[in-house]
Amino acid sequence: MYPVLIVLALILFSNAEIIFSDADEKRLKTIKTNCAAAEKIDPSFISRVDSVDFPTYDELKCYPYCVFSTFGIMTKTGEFDLEFPRVHIPADQHQVYLPVVNECSKTNATESCQRGYESYKCYSVQAFA
Repeated sequence: MYPVLIVLALILFSNAEIIFSDADEKRLKTIKTNCAAAEKIDPSFISRVDSVDFPTYDELKCYPYCVFSTFGIMTKTGEFDLEFPRVHIPADQHQVYLPVVNECSKTNATESCQRGYESYKCYSVQAFA
């Protein structure tokens, strides 16, 4: 199973976070670590990803896209799989999180890394505002 970051993603509701299985949480941690290493991201920027002090695009580069595409919520071409969250977010959380996932997947960016960045930032801003 794949967790959504906005999953991914994505939350207007005062520091609310999607709760995943232990296996999903472990996979998420591994993916974040691997993507940070692959993108050569300064660890201080990664620590700010899940906060209101979201890093700039230049600081994160393609890290969000790497996380999303590795999870499976984004394709390698930068399109969002909007069925992914419906399957991987627990059903009792759908009413709260799916609207945010849908909203944060909307971006005018045409490049995959920029699309991933804008969506991840949308989630973080809403989740941690």
